[in-house]
Amino acid sequence: MIINTWGPSLSRNLTFWFRSAVYLMLLLLGFSFGKVHGAKVKITLEEAFRLVETENFRILLEQEVVEEALQTALASRSALLPAFDLQGAQHRTQFVNVGRGFDSPNPPPRNRFYAKIFGRMPLFNPNRLGVWRLAKLDHQISEINYEGAVQLVLSETAIVYFTHLRNLHRVRLLDANIERDNLLLDLAKSQFQAGIATQIDVARVEVQLASDQRERMQQSTVVLESELRIKRLLNIDLDSKIALETLDGTKEQVWHAYSIGIDQIFDARPDFRRASMELERERAALKMAKREKLPSVELFGEWGWATAAIFDGQEENAWLAGLSFRIPIFEGFRIRANSLRVGARMRAKEYVLRDLENHLESAYRLAIQEVESRFKQIAISKKKVSLSQQELELAQTRFMEGVADNRDAIDAQANLTGSNDELLESIFLYNIGRLSLAQILGDVRLLLQD
Repeated sequence: MIINTWGPSLSRNLTFWFRSAVYLMLLLLGFSFGKVHGAKVKITLEEAFRLVETENFRILLEQEVVEEALQTALASRSALLPAFDLQGAQHRTQFVNVGRGFDSPNPPPRNRFYAKIFGRMPLFNPNRLGVWRLAKLDHQISEINYEGAVQLVLSETAIVYFTHLRNLHRVRLLDANIERDNLLLDLAKSQFQAGIATQIDVARVEVQLASDQRERMQQSTVVLESELRIKRLLNIDLDSKIALETLDGTKEQVWHAYSIGIDQIFDARPDFRRASMELERERAALKMAKREKLPSVELFGEWGWATAAIFDGQEENAWLAGLSFRIPIFEGFRIRANSLRVGARMRAKEYVLRDLENHLESAYRLAIQEVESRFKQIAISKKKVSLSQQELELAQTRFMEGVADNRDAIDAQANLTGSNDELLESIFLYNIGRLSLAQILGDVRLLLQD
């Protein structure tokens, strides 16, 4: 009989290593998925901008478009560089004497093997040079399009961010309304029991309470919708909880815009730079179309060896060098048609650029006026909230003293609710106005500046 004295120790070691392996696998799986389910994510507007540039699928798609344009430009440049090919072939040919007489014998089959390096280099080719220049301009346009896509997604992110903040604040306002309704309902019931109020006073408050509760339930759906939008935009797991940083809507942040000239705005706007670059591209295309009449010159040559059969030891060197040129004489008026077509496109781009200049200048002035107006409306809305609060307190006092029924209190509470909604909407529209001004200035990230 063999007694196993180290079995329990081995069992404990195996258990330890098994658990360690399981923990390691779970850890690796967590890193591979990249998202923590159910985690709470705190997001500021700056963090949202950072996430959207690295996680948004539309921006990632535009990055691939830029890469494609870059490789296209490099491929077109290759047509201007020397090219070399290694060629080799083994031939066996039978020549037949036909028409030389009935008694002409056919020569025996012949073998030929050759291996050579063939090279060519364009010395002057205006068409290929023009294609390369257009490809480089297309790459620059794709980079500007990428910047425009980033600004568009950042704008959408800011709108969703402000909208979700507004929806969350409205939930708090509705909760405060329900709390005031309950206090007023308790007051109405106590006044009714004391014989000061009537049953209709209690019913009025109950109707108001039911209306606010229904609106609160509907607002939960609105909050969920805006929350899902911002999660989808930032590529955050839908099961995660997010907490947004509240922005200060009482601090004006637009005075830096007055020192910016309209020319600086043109240079900062991706759409204006894209229109300018597209106009430059059409001008280059027009030059290319006119240069198709010029000749092209190419240097070519080959060097290698030839023999009857491969590796037969009878190789002989063979080489060739030459210079070729081509001059178009008549191409069916194709060059003229191309020039007219590109000229029409160029004039269209000029009209687009002029219209964009006028639009940006007027939009810039309107955006500044809009932000100034929205900022002043915040102060007016705050004053209205304060007056509505005083009105509610006075109406509640009159009802408690039995001087009047609770209709004035209910109306005052409705006025306070409307005033709070107006203040919340004023702050939201002010932030949207700041966003519009930042878009006009060419960079949505200006929202982050104090």
